[in-house]
Amino acid sequence: MHGGISDKMLSLDQLSTLRRPHTKPPLRSIEIDLLWADPAQGIRGVVPSTRRAGILFGEDLVAQICTRLGIDYIIRAHQRVLDGVEYFASRRLITVFSAPRYSGRNNTGATLTIAPDLTHTITRFPPA
Repeated sequence: MHGGISDKMLSLDQLSTLRRPHTKPPLRSIEIDLLWADPAQGIRGVVPSTRRAGILFGEDLVAQICTRLGIDYIIRAHQRVLDGVEYFASRRLITVFSAPRYSGRNNTGATLTIAPDLTHTITRFPPA
């Protein structure tokens, strides 16, 4: 997913029923959360995001969503991370950011290749 998870996520089937296109979803909706939600240390559950769209979510929600949806981990993008990949919630949520030197910053970009056994390999692209 692009942003993150939502406390409103009940099943994988629910995601396939979301209205498309949805040009003006309500600010507190699963669609907005999927686009704009971010993980945050020290948070339990969810709190409003400072960017006024989406939520900040804690490690506990990652564990709940993985269990509820029957998945091993979640891969997201959306946030620049210094080393291209960043782990959260005991490695159950992985942020992958592929653009090195984004907006003139000195970050590394990365891609993730997932094997059938769900192990993954990281390829990093250092800033030029």
